[in-house]
Amino acid sequence: MIQTKSQKYRIVRLLIVTGCLFYFVLHLLTLQTHPFVHSDEAWLASLTRAMLQNGSLSAVEESFRLTDRYPHTLKTLYHLIQMPFIAVSWSAYAARIPSLLFGCLSIFMMLKLAGALGLKKPIVYFPALFMAFDPQFWYLSHLGRQEMLLIFLFLWCWYLKAKNRPGWMVALPLVAGIFIHPNAFILAAGIGIVYAPGLFRSPKKHTASFWNADDGPFVLLTYGLTLLVGAGLAIGGSYLMDSQFLYHYMSFGDSVGVSDSLIVKFLGLMIM
Repeated sequence: MIQTKSQKYRIVRLLIVTGCLFYFVLHLLTLQTHPFVHSDEAWLASLTRAMLQNGSLSAVEESFRLTDRYPHTLKTLYHLIQMPFIAVSWSAYAARIPSLLFGCLSIFMMLKLAGALGLKKPIVYFPALFMAFDPQFWYLSHLGRQEMLLIFLFLWCWYLKAKNRPGWMVALPLVAGIFIHPNAFILAAGIGIVYAPGLFRSPKKHTASFWNADDGPFVLLTYGLTLLVGAGLAIGGSYLMDSQFLYHYMSFGDSVGVSDSLIVKFLGLMIM
């Protein structure tokens, strides 16, 4: 029996869907056992549970308190995402589900990004496949921390940029990232560097307004202004939770060596 082109397409699509389901189920079956639980996972999950039990985002963890703890907004979105799963089950499995879900979304976003960058079939699938089977990706998608959420937001930003969206729109995922982990600012700097050459180019003729600019100097300005607004919201919310937020935040960083010089940090690594 000769198969038509549409029949072959349906068979290929069925195989792809079956493969994706098998991949996801394999992750679900190994989510609890691999890798071993990291102390950060227990700390973040305990903070999420404390917020649930106290009914407030200003709650602080009941354990892991070798130093004084003070509330702030810089992880609140992550805890809000994790809350429904912790509410159902106080377990490493529940704490890790957000990372797994956003890991799967990251694979999809990588596929979309490859298409936006102009890759054609079948090459367009390769970046997503490499990502899906990378051991480090597998590890991070099983870790109840914020990295996988930031990876998804970072890929989303690159996708929006590849589609020539305005700078403020490209910045929005990273504004959300500010409320997941402060390292969102490092990701923002990377995209800002790519935008930097636009400072020396004239805007495109079709650009309708300052806020709709997708090229030239305006796009970096709108990108930066949007991030500043997001940072202002995060800092303002943190001061509502803690009137001495900046002092307490910097003091905690000092207590764990964040402000140490690069030489001291390097020597610390050598000793370890």
